[in-house]
Amino acid sequence: MVKQIISIQDVAKGKRCYINGTIQFDSTDEGIYHEFLAALAAIIANLKKTAPINALILGGGDGFCAREILAYSKVKKLCIVDYDPEVLDIARTHFSSWNKNSLFDPRVSVIIDDAKMFLKKSADLFDLIVADFTFPEDFAGAELFTKDFFLSVKKVLEKSGVFATNAVSPEKTPWAFRSIIKTLKSIEMDVLPIEIDIPSFKESNYGSWGFVLGSPTGLPTKRLKNLTFPSQLRYLNQQSFNKILKKNFKENILSASFARPIIYPADILSMLSLELNIKNNYYEWIRRLSLIVSQFDWKSFFQEIEKIHIDIPLNLKEQRYEKLIYSFLLLLTILNSLNPDYAFSKGFSGHRTGNSGDSLAFFSDSKNTTPFRFKAVGGDILNSQLSKSLWSMSGVWAISRTIHDPTEADKNQNETLKVSLSDELHLSSNGNIFIPVWNLDYFYKLTEDKIILFKNAGEVIAEFPLENEMIATLQKTLPLQKEVLRKAISQYEQWINWTFPLYKTLLSNSRVSNEFIELKKIMETFIKSEATFSKVITPAKLSGDLIRLVPGVYLSPAGDIQLTQLDQKTLNYTINTNPEMDKFLHKVLHHYIHIDKKFNQERFYSKLIDQYELLKI
Repeated sequence: MVKQIISIQDVAKGKRCYINGTIQFDSTDEGIYHEFLAALAAIIANLKKTAPINALILGGGDGFCAREILAYSKVKKLCIVDYDPEVLDIARTHFSSWNKNSLFDPRVSVIIDDAKMFLKKSADLFDLIVADFTFPEDFAGAELFTKDFFLSVKKVLEKSGVFATNAVSPEKTPWAFRSIIKTLKSIEMDVLPIEIDIPSFKESNYGSWGFVLGSPTGLPTKRLKNLTFPSQLRYLNQQSFNKILKKNFKENILSASFARPIIYPADILSMLSLELNIKNNYYEWIRRLSLIVSQFDWKSFFQEIEKIHIDIPLNLKEQRYEKLIYSFLLLLTILNSLNPDYAFSKGFSGHRTGNSGDSLAFFSDSKNTTPFRFKAVGGDILNSQLSKSLWSMSGVWAISRTIHDPTEADKNQNETLKVSLSDELHLSSNGNIFIPVWNLDYFYKLTEDKIILFKNAGEVIAEFPLENEMIATLQKTLPLQKEVLRKAISQYEQWINWTFPLYKTLLSNSRVSNEFIELKKIMETFIKSEATFSKVITPAKLSGDLIRLVPGVYLSPAGDIQLTQLDQKTLNYTINTNPEMDKFLHKVLHHYIHIDKKFNQERFYSKLIDQYELLKI
């Protein structure tokens, strides 16, 4: 597990807690979040089972959900599973006055473990399960919202039990919220979606917030309408709950079209970064359709229709609606040609729209536009289905960039980034794996035994050992994506053959052919990279206390900059030993101090500033 960065800030009337820069709670309004997530689920669990219940909290190491469950349900046993001991330690100390010492209650047992592993091992059944996870910002976090994970929850949930999960914002990401609902429905759970306003979340631009309650045997709707609430609750009452029951989540029809069960982690990551640009795309579709319809050979089309031997009860050509019917058939034909089922042309995000799978991003220039491409932040991206890939949560996409690699024998040979294998790892036109450093002119190149840092069109600055996570990603992703690309090439070829008559009005034959050839070239790069990184290696094993800035560069708890050595040891970096490294580190620190500001509340921030000033010299 990646170490979480926990920071607590003073606010006007209390304190705020952040994990990895994402707000977890504000002491002035955390009751809203925890009452609607945990207290409501506990009250409904009591409604469904009169005997004392066994409860489970996944995540929630801060003790707030435990406080609500202990207060508003008849609990026999309550188990809390959280993988971060630091969160649990803070819950027993700094948060104890807020969580009412819930972790010290004799009914409570605490297990330090990964939630997925705990569910696999557990032989117990629970009447109430509350999942209180942080907002999914990486592959591991997104796994906690997939069909597989919810099935593992259902396995340990009593048939009459209640499951409640923190979701995402129905306002900011309604398609992702709907997909969480559909995922629970896909495993045969009756669900109750919840949308509430939390002032601190609104202030942080997170929008309204959502939870989803589910139960295998259904939620007693009639009884829920008459549900009574303890007077001690500050926010959850008959009025606020009736508002939840009356909420119509079908209002945004557009977002519903993007909602489908979450099978792979990349599904929800792609939806969280989804940016709809309906107006621009709408007029583009109108332009294309108008062009095709105006130039279409209707006579030939009717002749082709008559060749189809179908038992039609009426002579359609003699009916007054013939043009309407034929126009509809034509529209279906055109839409299918523009939107092959397996490609991402129907949507505006990386979320899959075909039968199954996730998203794989191919970088391209903006001149080569075909129906397989859509406009994205930073450039056009060709999307193909079924592969596992991480998506940038910020929505900022890397543009296709030219790399002058000083490690190559031919210094004049250029490479171009072609494929995004993850947020960090990009595949080049020559089959090499690179890690661009934000929008800076620096790159890392992965070899079979090390990482090489260099300045573009410059010189090699340093060499570092390979890291566990990046190698695991490559060994898991490359074989899968190679197979995905093989299927995409085959289906692309079928699509070209099927839509050939429309080329004159849709797009140039040469443009499609060039893209098809490009896909086959990318296949060659997959094969080369897979061969390079297929063997088992032993990457660096680092202390869990180190905080990674960029590959090979870490912060110690004392605020010192440490570099990993090829012998897998870490050493404090001494300024003025390598001028080019000094410049690079200065730009890295500038990013975290002035742009990302991830560490500005940490205890070592002042030393970070000091080193930044020294590196500037």
